[in-house]
Amino acid sequence: MTDAEREMHIADLAGHMEAAYARFEARHDPADRDSAVHFMHLRDEAIKSRSAAQQAAMTAAIEKRIDDGLDYFQVMGARHAAELRQEGIAA
Repeated sequence: MTDAEREMHIADLAGHMEAAYARFEARHDPADRDSAVHFMHLRDEAIKSRSAAQQAAMTAAIEKRIDDGLDYFQVMGARHAAELRQEGIAA
């Protein structure tokens, strides 16, 4: 299975899990809860089977989002401080 196919499989299992939990909430049938738990375990196993390359790519993407978010707050903080200085509110 390719990394892309595995990610689609993980997403598909998550959809089945969520649908089973929704049925359980609506009908209170323990079989629906059991089904949801079953899909959750299958999804967890699929997640654990991600390739090292896929794990590294996902980690890099998360770190980039964090860095981009920190950059945003640093830029916006500096901009806000400059505006306050212009207004004479901050030193």
